Amino acid sequence: MMESAVVAIIVKATLVLLAAFGLTALLRGASAAARHAVWSAALVGVIAVPALTMVLPWRMDVLPPGWGAPSGDAAAISADALADTPMPTPTPTTWNDEVADGGGSAGTAATPSSAGITDRAGGTESSGFFGRLARDPWRLALSAWLAIAALILLRILAGMAWMWRLARRAEPLSGPQWLLPLGRVTERLNLRTAVRVVRSDAAAMPVTCGVLRPAVVLPEESDGWSEERREAVLLHELAHVHRGDLATHLIAWVACALYWFHPLAWIAARRLRHESERACDDLVLGAGTRASEYAAHLLDIVRAAGRSNAPAAAVPMAQRSSFEGRLLAILEPGVARHAMTARRKLALAAGLALVVLPLAAMAPAQMRPDGVTAEEHTWEAENLPAEWIAFDPSTANEKVEKKDPKAEAGGIGDGLGNGIGDGVVTVEKLAPFQYQTSVSTSQSESQSYTKTKEQK
Repeated sequence: MMESAVVAIIVKATLVLLAAFGLTALLRGASAAARHAVWSAALVGVIAVPALTMVLPWRMDVLPPGWGAPSGDAAAISADALADTPMPTPTPTTWNDEVADGGGSAGTAATPSSAGITDRAGGTESSGFFGRLARDPWRLALSAWLAIAALILLRILAGMAWMWRLARRAEPLSGPQWLLPLGRVTERLNLRTAVRVVRSDAAAMPVTCGVLRPAVVLPEESDGWSEERREAVLLHELAHVHRGDLATHLIAWVACALYWFHPLAWIAARRLRHESERACDDLVLGAGTRASEYAAHLLDIVRAAGRSNAPAAAVPMAQRSSFEGRLLAILEPGVARHAMTARRKLALAAGLALVVLPLAAMAPAQMRPDGVTAEEHTWEAENLPAEWIAFDPSTANEKVEKKDPKAEAGGIGDGLGNGIGDGVVTVEKLAPFQYQTSVSTSQSESQSYTKTKEQK
């Protein structure tokens, strides 16, 4: 059931995020780079859960049968509940086979009466996209989820396009006052990626953008900065490129688009951005910059920027919402500021796999009738003539009657006479996607229809 799968994915993503919250709480005394790695792994995990659920070649039926399904569906597929609950009499669909005296021919094919076909919900015909939404609240919820997720993704793409155009039109900085500190910072970080450093009057503060082709966009007043501030700003912005923060920020936005209704996803993305800024601050301080001087540089830049905000696809140097916490972390002595080693990153990736893969494989156990296995379920209406019944799973437990006056009178005759008299075809729902069709006649209480129409 789609409902069970959607609820299961949401619960699995919640468990991954809760595990990240717990682990980062234990790592409160660790470096910001370690906490940032945990948040990155968690957001990658919540994106991977739906995909892995569909592609994993194995599954673990560890959840109760029907778990996550609406109560109405669970009641509908419960055999015991159906046995004890009085069901309303289904409205039959009458099939007409009128043969005029001397006009028609024997064996005229039956056609359903259009007057007897009505909408089951309100007695009127309703079709189209909005009609299906009104009958299926899950379809309505899925459409709303897709629409809002698409809007968030479009916002991200629009921000990326705006920053790409801004960096392309900006003025490259090629003077020695920028090339010298840029060379020193690149060598200190051992940065192998080529980064463009440009200046634009549209930038209110230093911003890094571009996942594949990174660029640092500086504000117009950057020409008046001191050499120490230039080197500190370049070191901070190039640290984002060195650490891969542009990619992790994009992953965070994609996770927020997929789980826009989940508050934990937005909190996790915000904490990831905060920890990435603190990790870059730690790199600047680890390079020898005095904490008081670096804090003063940040304060002046934030004051000059005012309340301007960067696009979602860009990484600004500072934001007012998290600036106070960053200053306290910069000025706090004794804070762990080491970067993540390759061994710790590998251990974190292995831990993520150990958590996400079993969660993705977990699924509700299949519900089947007692004593019946999945292999024993076969479709028993294959031999029914097409004019008797057109099966629709949504009309399960309804009856379709075929009436023929001649058949009622003699059992065998022209038109729809079939040797069994007035027959009623019943479709019974055994389990999800499993149905059984039988024919009830006056001669036999329940038998499968296998006879063909007899000619006069």
